[in-house]
Amino acid sequence: MRHDEQTHRTSDGASVFWQQWYPDGDPVAVICLVHGLGEHSGRYEHVARRLTDAGYAVFALDMRGHGHSGGARGDLTVDAAVQDIGDLVADAKSEFPDKPLFLYGHSLGGLMTMTYVVRRKPAIAGMVASAPALDSELREQKVKFFMANLLGGVVPGVTIATGLDADGVSRDAAVVAAYNADPLVHDKGSLGLAKQTFQAMDEMMAQTSFPVPLLIVHGQADRLTVPKASRRFADQVSGDVTLIEYPDMYHEPHNEPEQEEVHEEVVTWLTAHQNSGS
Repeated sequence: MRHDEQTHRTSDGASVFWQQWYPDGDPVAVICLVHGLGEHSGRYEHVARRLTDAGYAVFALDMRGHGHSGGARGDLTVDAAVQDIGDLVADAKSEFPDKPLFLYGHSLGGLMTMTYVVRRKPAIAGMVASAPALDSELREQKVKFFMANLLGGVVPGVTIATGLDADGVSRDAAVVAAYNADPLVHDKGSLGLAKQTFQAMDEMMAQTSFPVPLLIVHGQADRLTVPKASRRFADQVSGDVTLIEYPDMYHEPHNEPEQEEVHEEVVTWLTAHQNSGS
């Protein structure tokens, strides 16, 4: 496996960190990977290794306000995320124009990649959504939900603590310890991001079809995103949509003790869909 990294300068002047993992030999397909809220693409090195072992090239970014990318920690807009994902896809396509291309997004990254697909309708082979943020328990906290929507339009750049429960990331204590010790992990989110995330959730849950083949993987014991929302989405949209639910898993299926089972099912799905698009 070969690894490269660089800083991409966007059309609006932002600094976005990119990295790529390449398999030995010619890749069978390319995957563009987008991480979740408060984390970064470096936490997916083991996922990339598993995918490169299967012959895939992996292109990843750190979203603005995350990891090695510029911007105030946790400050991001949906439009910027969609644009940055588009830039990453364009770069991957330029390097491997004849290879099938997939998206892989986790949590907030799952929502952002799904939003990119719905809005841009790219010519890709499909996408994997891992524990996508399609709904939030914050809706039940009426005061907080109201304030996030109100203030998100008035002072969008103000960041607050997300209150994310790190113990809910994985049932593997070593994963949680590494998450807590990671200097690039943070618990910040801007009010503007909160408001726009709720809007993006509503936009996604209003869909009755999805433009490309979609695999959703979600742990039913996830308490950071809402597993039932993935089920509702899979039930309501037409098209090639597959939902795999794991009864005991927490928020990060790729970091659970049974992660190899997850990796195998993802690779099997990817292999079956390599001819779905280009």
